[in-house]
Amino acid sequence: LPNKFAEGRKLKMPISTAAWVGATYGLVVKLFSNGLQKNRYLKQPWEHVLYMGIGAWIGVKYVELENYQTNLQKEVQAKLVSSRHPLVAKSSLVRDEAAAAHH
Repeated sequence: LPNKFAEGRKLKMPISTAAWVGATYGLVVKLFSNGLQKNRYLKQPWEHVLYMGIGAWIGVKYVELENYQTNLQKEVQAKLVSSRHPLVAKSSLVRDEAAAAHH
């Protein structure tokens, strides 16, 4: 079921949170890997730091990619509106008809 309160809003994760989540994920991956291999959990601790760094980097890049994608969509939509492209008129017409059908 769609959430009426969340429509049109997208929660954004701060970069610092993404880095912490990524670092935690990297640590868990390494600990799980050592557990599967029946090794001590903290064997070769430098690998834990490496995995945490890679996880943090991936988390930050993911947030940057999401921000880039939303900004790009806004720019494309603005260019289409400013050039009065026929796709914009068609999509807004479909949206207006759908809204009228709900009411």
